[in-house]
Amino acid sequence: RSEIDQFIKAFTGSHVFVAEYLVEEVLEQQTPQMQSFLLQSSILDRLTGGLCEVVTGQNRSQTILTELQRKNLFILPLDDVGHWFRYHHLFADLLQARLKQSFSPQEIHALHNRAATWFEQEGMPEEAIVHAQMASDYMLIERMVTKVGLPTILQGYVTTVEDWLHLFPQDHVEKSLKINLVWAWLFLSRGLYDQVQPLLERLTKLFAADKDANDDPSLWGEWLAIQAKHLNVQGKSVESREMCLRALDVLPISATYVRNMVHLELATAYQQSLDYEHAAEIFDMIARNAQTNGDFVVEILGLSGQARMMLTLGKLQRAFEIASQGIERLEITGKVTPFSATLFGEVGSVYFEWHQFDRAKEYFRRSTESSGLKGFSDPKIYQHVALSRMYLMDGNREAAALEMHTVEDLSRENHPVMTQEGVICQKVRVALANHQLNAAQTLLKEHGFVFESELRFPGLVSGSPITHPTGLLYNSALRYLLTKMEQTSDHAQATIDLATLVLETALRCQLASIALETLLVRSQMQAVLANEKLALADIALALELAVQEGFISIFVEEGERVRRLLTTLLKKRGAGAIQLHFIQKVLKAFPAENPNVSQEVLPETGSGKVSFSGANGEQLITPLTARELEVLIRIAAGDSNQSIAEKLVISVSAVKKHTGNIYSKLSVNSRTQAILRARQLGLLDTEVI
Repeated sequence: RSEIDQFIKAFTGSHVFVAEYLVEEVLEQQTPQMQSFLLQSSILDRLTGGLCEVVTGQNRSQTILTELQRKNLFILPLDDVGHWFRYHHLFADLLQARLKQSFSPQEIHALHNRAATWFEQEGMPEEAIVHAQMASDYMLIERMVTKVGLPTILQGYVTTVEDWLHLFPQDHVEKSLKINLVWAWLFLSRGLYDQVQPLLERLTKLFAADKDANDDPSLWGEWLAIQAKHLNVQGKSVESREMCLRALDVLPISATYVRNMVHLELATAYQQSLDYEHAAEIFDMIARNAQTNGDFVVEILGLSGQARMMLTLGKLQRAFEIASQGIERLEITGKVTPFSATLFGEVGSVYFEWHQFDRAKEYFRRSTESSGLKGFSDPKIYQHVALSRMYLMDGNREAAALEMHTVEDLSRENHPVMTQEGVICQKVRVALANHQLNAAQTLLKEHGFVFESELRFPGLVSGSPITHPTGLLYNSALRYLLTKMEQTSDHAQATIDLATLVLETALRCQLASIALETLLVRSQMQAVLANEKLALADIALALELAVQEGFISIFVEEGERVRRLLTTLLKKRGAGAIQLHFIQKVLKAFPAENPNVSQEVLPETGSGKVSFSGANGEQLITPLTARELEVLIRIAAGDSNQSIAEKLVISVSAVKKHTGNIYSKLSVNSRTQAILRARQLGLLDTEVI
């Protein structure tokens, strides 16, 4: 048997002294040059010729590694071409023990320093930082962390950067301007805003004490960029926009990552100022420039930013189109970035609003897989919040509560950034569904909502803007007040007035989903007060807002009272023809086991069936054939041409011909456009997809 088999058997049997004897035997049989090579290279987790030459100072290191493998001397290949190797871990442990006996700490530090330098030059920062740490070379660690910290954060590996930053002694951190800049990016990216302020104060002092830093355009521009982001967090969009422009004026063109961050903040500032056109232009510019420069991470950030803004505005079809284009880019390039999770999550969110839960779950799953959970917890949290909402719609309160317990556990591990208000809102929903009014009140009180002798709310006045997250919180407060209204008429008029203020503000800020939810809650308030006419008017207006983009789940989520109002509106013919058809579609989405489901069917058209028509009453000039509709359904399900051919038992060329006919009849040029157009025309029902 080979020496390696003997070694493993000896060590596995706990005969350590036998293993040590074998190592000694192997070493003694080697030349002094080979002994030195084995000991010095034992600090490496993986070995290759160039790296070993730098660490050991010996030429022909690749030949030596190949020879060691040929002799079966405890070395294992890591690839099929004989480029990378590693020592058997037991052998490496014993070599390192011998190294410590034969070399001084300073000499061992020097070996790690050489390895760190090599990894740095090869663009392998994680390995470089590990060896720099072993060498206690904090200047090298600082150089690496400040160089790759922000790009690594942008790739979603937040925990990795945090681990690097914790390598530094506190006294080093307090004196290092560059390290504090990385900490600031980290806290801002994780939404730890309460921890940012002390850092900003420290950075202000460090810049004041360092004249060279003030004269360095890269450092000064990065400092302005961080302040711009912090101003956006505080809702100071005008000040943030001015700071962004100052930063762009200062930063050199070579500061690519920081300039990208500034553009993202500029788009966010425009968005907060309700200048959605300029925000969309900047997001689009970010994505196009990044694609031209081959910066895939930033390209995805630009696309997801624009799609997320469309979702915020309730433009589901446009959000679906942009996010789908991004996913198509992912599939074409084969590249992966944790922030691609946002694209999958955005498509999942659209399917959720369209009440296509199987598709939504699939995209939420892909979102979570893409995130990698490297300190970026939002996709996983959002998935469980969405599942909780689905369970609650189905009347399964226990399952909904269990999903939120999972969310709490995940939130303790990694603080959510983009989903925290959504988490709070679903906690309130679950608490109210389980008649836990005190729990709901406590959750909202933490965010400035007081429901005692008088109603007090944080900062919303007539004419002021409102953000989407803040709108979610206000609607949660309104939902709590609705529950209280069922018990007492105290504050009834004040509650209605608040709902009206939230609605007017949301409509002015073009936040369609917030306005929709407010209308549905206010309609229920009017129903509780027996104001049926006003309740139905709110429902009709909600339908008018919802039909264009196909919102369905937002109605189902409100429960039985909204179902009854929709049924009443249907019977009274209290909406236009298009909305009446849409009401039927919404009512079909409610859980079947709930009582009093309206079975009323609207009159057929003169052709003997309801025609496919969009929000404006438009119809197809040339209808799709039955086979074309089958192909369209499979396209919407995401099937490839080959898959469609197999499922429909036709040739691929026939699929392509039918697809061409579909595109022509729908006046579109792509699959994504075909799906959106078909939905507008009512060709794709929820149940079919």
